[in-house]
Amino acid sequence: MNKSDTEWLQKLISGRADLPGRENQSDSQTLVEQAIEYLKVAHEKVQTAELAKCAAEAELARYRNEVKSDINIKLLELEVRMQAVIPQLAAARQRATAAEERANKAEATVWRLEDELQARKTKTGATLLRAAA
Repeated sequence: MNKSDTEWLQKLISGRADLPGRENQSDSQTLVEQAIEYLKVAHEKVQTAELAKCAAEAELARYRNEVKSDINIKLLELEVRMQAVIPQLAAARQRATAAEERANKAEATVWRLEDELQARKTKTGATLLRAAA
């Protein structure tokens, strides 16, 4: 089909074609048949494209659902792990608090012992001074 045939077909489709002006009626009939065949092929291509689009949309929806499902599973697994860690964290916090209390008591004991030692040194020094005098 050449350019003039295509232009003529466009006029034919729009109702502006001059059928008697064609050189012979069989050429016109051939062009009409070609146009119909061309439209059938175009229609099949459109249907194929629409089917491919629908298939792609279905695949995308399936993939989207699969990803959402995977994310939900991971979130649930993470929540379970976090719930398991909470008691461990609470126990660690209690151990840290108890260790801090023991450290504070030990520090207080060290200060008390240093004070007692200093007092003994002072008392011993005073005793020695009296003995020397």
